Amino acid sequence: MDDRRLVKALRARDPGAPADVYDAYADGLYAYCWFLLRGRDAAQVALRDAFIVAEAHVDKLRDPERFGPWLYAVA
Repeated sequence: MDDRRLVKALRARDPGAPADVYDAYADGLYAYCWFLLRGRDAAQVALRDAFIVAEAHVDKLRDPERFGPWLYAVA
C-alpha cells in the first residue's frame, strides 16, 4: 500500500489502517529508533509512541506522499 492510501485510510479511521501502517513501516522504523536509542526496550517504546502520535495527528500532515519521512520525524 502506498503512502497516499495509508494516510487516506488513517484519516478515515479505517480499522485496518494502523495494521497496514505497521506492516509498511515497523521494521525500518524500529531499526531507526534502535540506532538512535541503542536499546531494545527504548526502541520499542519509541516505535509504539510514533505510531500512536502519527495516528492521532495524521490530519496535520499536508502532503500524504511525505508520510514516511514525517513518520520518521515523529519517531
